[in-house]
Order: sequence, then C-alpha cells, then structure tokens
Amino acid sequence: MCSQVGVNIMHDGNHGAFTSGKTLTWIAGHTLDLLGSSSVVYRRSHNYGHHSCVNHYELDRAFDTTYPWLRLHANQPREWFHNYQHLYGFFLYFMVNFGDLFGTFDEFFWMSNYPNRRGNVGFSAFVFHVFVKIAWLFYAILIPSYLHGYVAMFPVWFLYFITFSVGYSLFFAVNHWTLDAGFVDNEGVS
Repeated sequence: MCSQVGVNIMHDGNHGAFTSGKTLTWIAGHTLDLLGSSSVVYRRSHNYGHHSCVNHYELDRAFDTTYPWLRLHANQPREWFHNYQHLYGFFLYFMVNFGDLFGTFDEFFWMSNYPNRRGNVGFSAFVFHVFVKIAWLFYAILIPSYLHGYVAMFPVWFLYFITFSVGYSLFFAVNHWTLDAGFVDNEGVS
C-alpha cells in the first residue's frame, strides 16, 4: 500500500495529473507527506530537476541519487561491483527511502536545480514541512513504540522500508531511467 502511495498516487498528484479536481489532486500529492517525505521537495526536485531534462546525463538529478553504487546511465563510469547491482539495488533503495524521511531539510532551501531555477520556498511551506516531519515521527515511530514496544515495531518498520524499496526499484527506477527515452535539446528553438 505504501509503495503504491509513494509511486503512483503522490507521483500523479504532484504532477497535477491525478484527477481533474484540483483539491483531490492536491491531497493526492500530499500523501507523500503522510509517508514522512516532502511533497514540496519532491515537486521541485522531481518535476524541475528531473522532468525538465530527462535522461540528460549532466542535468537530470535522478542519475546522481545513487551513484557510484548504482550505475543508471551509460556515461557513468563502470565499476566491478556494478555487475551485481541487480542483487543489491533494492537494499540501496532501502537506504535512499530512509534518507528521504530525514534528509529533505538539506534540499528544502537549496531547490535551485540547474537549468530551471525556481526561487525560494515560502516560510509557510517550511513550517508545514517541519510540522509534517514532527507529526510523522509521533504517529509512525513514537506512539507505536510506546504502545507496542520498539522491539515489536522494528520488524514492522523493516517490512515497510523493504516493501517500499522493492516496489521503488522494480517499478519507478526501471520506468524513469532508460536510454530509450532521449533528451531533446531545445536550444535555439524559439
């Protein structure tokens, strides 16, 4: 369920393509916040830092999220361990997803993906971001740990991250990083 929210529902919502209704699409985009990540960071980094330059080795931010551990583009140098990335890739996505929960603050004010600079994010969006992180910490970690004990909750969290990472590595990564979809350089086009 969480991987479907994280891959399908929030993705379409953050692209404004979930439904023709603006409110329901806004809610769909913010389901990512329910998973502990940030819809604001996602819209900025994914929509502008990825979709504005899909498969462009130097500009598409999607290629640098897992390198050097995963080689996702033919222009990235090949290392001996890339022969085995199909075996360890979903474990790596486990860590990427864990980083999404706690690592979005460093991206929050950076948000200037070359070549499409989109300015700064407003203070109210930052307050919402902090509130969502604190709320997630309480309803996903602290309250369940208090009620059931952290030892009993650890397998649940582990299953959550593994399920999400397997879904992410089998669906999302395969559909986004393919050399069959080339980058079109519009320079000089009016």
